Amino acid sequence: MTKISAYPEITIPTIDDLLIGTDVENLNATKNFSIQEIINLAIPYKIYNAILTQSGTSAPVATVLQNTLGGNVTWTYVNLGAYNATLTGAFIAGKTTVTCSNLWGNFSVQPYPNYEESTFPNFIQILNIDSTSGSQVNGINKVVIEIKVYN
Repeated sequence: MTKISAYPEITIPTIDDLLIGTDVENLNATKNFSIQEIINLAIPYKIYNAILTQSGTSAPVATVLQNTLGGNVTWTYVNLGAYNATLTGAFIAGKTTVTCSNLWGNFSVQPYPNYEESTFPNFIQILNIDSTSGSQVNGINKVVIEIKVYN
Protein backbone atom coordinates (compact mmCIF):
# COMPACT_ATOMS: atom_id res chain seq x y z
CA MET A 1 0.00 0.00 0.00
CA THR A 2 1.24 3.47 -0.82
CA LYS A 3 1.78 5.84 2.06
CA ILE A 4 0.87 9.42 1.33
CA SER A 5 1.61 12.02 3.95
CA ALA A 6 -0.15 14.95 2.29
CA TYR A 7 -3.16 15.15 0.02
CA PRO A 8 -4.03 18.05 -2.25
CA GLU A 9 -6.66 20.28 -0.71
CA ILE A 10 -10.09 20.57 -2.31
CA THR A 11 -12.07 23.61 -1.28
CA ILE A 12 -15.56 22.22 -1.91
CA PRO A 13 -16.28 18.56 -2.70
CA THR A 14 -18.73 17.87 -5.54
CA ILE A 15 -21.41 15.23 -5.92
CA ASP A 16 -19.19 13.28 -8.35
CA ASP A 17 -16.14 13.14 -6.05
CA LEU A 18 -15.16 9.73 -4.71
CA LEU A 19 -14.39 8.46 -1.22
CA ILE A 20 -12.45 5.30 -0.45
CA GLY A 21 -14.31 2.77 1.68
CA THR A 22 -14.69 -0.88 2.53
CA ASP A 23 -17.46 -2.97 0.97
CA VAL A 24 -18.21 -5.39 3.83
CA GLU A 25 -20.75 -7.30 1.72
CA ASN A 26 -18.03 -8.09 -0.83
CA LEU A 27 -15.24 -9.71 1.25
CA ASN A 28 -14.21 -6.31 2.67
CA ALA A 29 -13.05 -5.15 -0.75
CA THR A 30 -11.73 -1.60 -0.98
CA LYS A 31 -13.95 0.44 -3.23
CA ASN A 32 -14.71 4.00 -4.35
CA PHE A 33 -18.05 5.47 -3.24
CA SER A 34 -19.39 8.67 -4.79
CA ILE A 35 -20.58 11.53 -2.59
CA GLN A 36 -24.02 11.03 -4.21
CA GLU A 37 -24.11 7.38 -3.07
CA ILE A 38 -23.34 8.47 0.50
CA ILE A 39 -26.05 11.15 0.36
CA ASN A 40 -28.60 8.62 -0.94
CA LEU A 41 -27.89 6.40 2.08
CA ALA A 42 -28.12 9.26 4.59
CA ILE A 43 -31.13 11.10 3.13
CA PRO A 44 -33.87 8.72 1.92
CA TYR A 45 -35.65 11.30 -0.24
CA LYS A 46 -35.26 13.98 -2.88
CA ILE A 47 -36.65 17.39 -1.99
CA TYR A 48 -38.04 20.53 -3.57
CA ASN A 49 -38.44 23.58 -1.30
CA ALA A 50 -39.64 26.94 -2.59
CA ILE A 51 -41.48 30.13 -1.68
CA LEU A 52 -44.35 30.86 -4.10
CA THR A 53 -46.05 34.11 -5.08
CA GLN A 54 -48.81 34.54 -7.65
CA SER A 55 -51.35 37.13 -8.79
CA GLY A 56 -54.22 37.27 -11.29
CA THR A 57 -53.99 34.47 -13.84
CA SER A 58 -50.19 34.39 -13.91
CA ALA A 59 -48.24 31.24 -13.15
CA PRO A 60 -46.77 31.12 -9.65
CA VAL A 61 -43.23 32.43 -9.33
CA ALA A 62 -41.00 30.20 -7.25
CA THR A 63 -37.98 31.29 -5.25
CA VAL A 64 -36.30 27.89 -5.05
CA LEU A 65 -34.55 27.23 -1.76
CA GLN A 66 -33.52 23.63 -2.50
CA ASN A 67 -34.11 21.24 -5.39
CA THR A 68 -32.65 17.73 -5.56
CA LEU A 69 -35.41 16.27 -7.78
CA GLY A 70 -33.11 16.11 -10.80
CA GLY A 71 -34.79 18.79 -12.92
CA ASN A 72 -36.51 22.16 -12.80
CA VAL A 73 -40.11 22.26 -11.59
CA THR A 74 -42.38 24.29 -13.92
CA TRP A 75 -45.30 26.15 -12.32
CA THR A 76 -48.48 26.85 -14.29
CA TYR A 77 -51.84 28.49 -13.64
CA VAL A 78 -54.63 25.93 -14.20
CA ASN A 79 -57.78 27.84 -13.24
CA LEU A 80 -59.13 29.91 -10.34
CA GLY A 81 -56.90 29.14 -7.33
CA ALA A 82 -55.39 25.98 -8.89
CA TYR A 83 -51.72 25.63 -9.86
CA ASN A 84 -49.59 22.76 -11.15
CA ALA A 85 -45.99 21.91 -10.35
CA THR A 86 -44.74 19.82 -13.28
CA LEU A 87 -41.60 17.71 -13.61
CA THR A 88 -41.98 14.68 -15.88
CA GLY A 89 -41.55 11.37 -14.06
CA ALA A 90 -40.43 12.97 -10.78
CA PHE A 91 -43.32 12.19 -8.46
CA ILE A 92 -43.77 8.58 -7.32
CA ALA A 93 -47.26 7.48 -6.24
CA GLY A 94 -47.23 6.37 -2.61
CA LYS A 95 -43.76 7.85 -2.04
CA THR A 96 -44.41 11.58 -2.51
CA THR A 97 -45.46 14.02 0.20
CA VAL A 98 -46.45 17.66 -0.25
CA THR A 99 -46.62 20.26 2.52
CA CYS A 100 -47.70 23.87 2.06
CA SER A 101 -47.83 26.68 4.57
CA ASN A 102 -48.98 30.24 4.01
CA LEU A 103 -46.83 32.90 5.63
CA TRP A 104 -49.22 35.78 4.89
CA GLY A 105 -52.96 36.21 4.43
CA ASN A 106 -56.21 34.45 5.20
CA PHE A 107 -55.75 31.55 2.82
CA SER A 108 -54.99 27.86 2.99
CA VAL A 109 -52.80 26.50 0.22
CA GLN A 110 -53.04 22.74 0.08
CA PRO A 111 -52.17 19.86 -2.25
CA TYR A 112 -55.10 18.77 -4.38
CA PRO A 113 -56.31 15.57 -2.70
CA ASN A 114 -57.48 13.55 -5.72
CA TYR A 115 -54.34 12.64 -7.63
CA GLU A 116 -54.88 10.39 -10.63
CA GLU A 117 -52.32 7.60 -10.86
CA SER A 118 -51.85 8.13 -14.62
CA THR A 119 -50.79 11.77 -14.21
CA PHE A 120 -49.22 11.68 -10.74
CA PRO A 121 -45.64 11.06 -11.92
CA ASN A 122 -45.69 14.31 -13.89
CA PHE A 123 -47.41 16.93 -11.77
CA ILE A 124 -48.71 17.96 -8.37
CA GLN A 125 -51.60 20.39 -8.07
CA ILE A 126 -52.13 22.83 -5.22
CA LEU A 127 -55.25 24.83 -4.41
CA ASN A 128 -55.49 28.29 -2.85
CA ILE A 129 -58.57 28.34 -0.57
CA ASP A 130 -60.00 31.44 1.13
CA SER A 131 -60.23 30.43 4.81
CA THR A 132 -63.35 32.53 5.37
CA SER A 133 -65.50 31.57 2.35
CA GLY A 134 -63.97 28.17 1.58
CA SER A 135 -63.78 29.05 -2.13
CA GLN A 136 -60.77 28.85 -4.42
CA VAL A 137 -59.15 32.23 -5.09
CA ASN A 138 -56.21 33.57 -7.07
CA GLY A 139 -53.29 35.26 -5.35
CA ILE A 140 -50.53 33.57 -3.39
CA ASN A 141 -48.24 35.60 -1.16
CA LYS A 142 -45.20 33.86 0.31
CA VAL A 143 -46.40 30.27 0.43
CA VAL A 144 -43.74 27.75 1.40
CA ILE A 145 -44.04 24.44 -0.42
CA GLU A 146 -42.06 21.29 0.32
CA ILE A 147 -42.24 18.23 -1.92
CA LYS A 148 -40.43 15.07 -0.79
CA VAL A 149 -40.05 12.00 -3.02
CA TYR A 150 -38.84 9.00 -1.04
CA ASN A 151 -36.48 6.41 -2.53
